[in-house]
Amino acid sequence: WKEWTLPVGGKSRRVYFHQAILSFSRFKVIGFSLDITTGSIIRFLTEALSAFGGVPEEIVIDNPRQMIVSHDPSGVVRYQDDFLLFLGSYGLKPDPCRAYRARTKGKVENPFFYLQEHFLRGLEVESLQELESRLASFMVRYNDRPHTTTGRAPAERLRDERLRGLPQPVAFPFALEPRKVSWDARVTPRSWASP
Repeated sequence: WKEWTLPVGGKSRRVYFHQAILSFSRFKVIGFSLDITTGSIIRFLTEALSAFGGVPEEIVIDNPRQMIVSHDPSGVVRYQDDFLLFLGSYGLKPDPCRAYRARTKGKVENPFFYLQEHFLRGLEVESLQELESRLASFMVRYNDRPHTTTGRAPAERLRDERLRGLPQPVAFPFALEPRKVSWDARVTPRSWASP
């Protein structure tokens, strides 16, 4: 993820941008949350798999405490319980990066620079719903442009990506979130409601 302070409705909000990238097609999904809890990461990854239209064989991850309890030099990795439940539910084989080996994380870290320079810098929005809408439009344009390495658009190559089908929806133990409900019973999405 990338932490960014963003003016939302004239007030500064800390927003965490998450991304998932398929290795073959280079198709990317970027979303955001207001925290970096295990539940928020699992929620984003679930949405990313849905956007991909399937499940890859493995997932390359860094070593944040929200996913990994320990990763010792001998190669033994202990995963956070909720994250392990997520992996098992989708049949994803985790491949955590070795600590202090930046070469293995370039595909994940470089696109954050692109996001920062081409979307976030100078951005101001009136609401988080507007941010979500503008980010979705940005990602469509991003995935429709030819990739510099493959020469083809990630959205086009996504059709050739070898993904397994999505399993039936799984209920994960997400934390309770406060929601704002208007007088006409409209519930504000996600945790964007002001307390």
